[in-house]
Amino acid sequence: NEVKKLAEQSIESTKEIATIIKETQQQTSVTVRQAQRADDIVESQNEAVSATVAVFERISSSMDTLSQRINEILNRITEMDSHKNKAIESMQNISAVSQESAASVQEVTASTEEQLAGIEELAAFAQELNDASIQLTEAINRFKI
Repeated sequence: NEVKKLAEQSIESTKEIATIIKETQQQTSVTVRQAQRADDIVESQNEAVSATVAVFERISSSMDTLSQRINEILNRITEMDSHKNKAIESMQNISAVSQESAASVQEVTASTEEQLAGIEELAAFAQELNDASIQLTEAINRFKI
């Protein structure tokens, strides 16, 4: 009777052990699959990190190039500003010379008008002298006859 009980307990214990082993095998299979998935995820993340690093390196290189081009543009703007200032100064000088020339032209015009008036006055005197000379010649001719 006791042997029978022990045999029944052994059979029960064997069944429990078999169940535990089966559950352990199932959990091990699940764990192996999860570990494989985790490994796949880690590998995928490593690839994504590598791709991200490559993108950031390209961005950094592009930023360096952009910075150089911005500096070139700033240098050209500074150069253009300098040329603009020189052009403004030249235009101001040309304007001053033009104003001086205009003033000189006005002075020459006024002087020419004065000389013209003097010449007209001389021409009038010359005409009067010519008229007087003709009258004098006529008067002399009257006395000679």
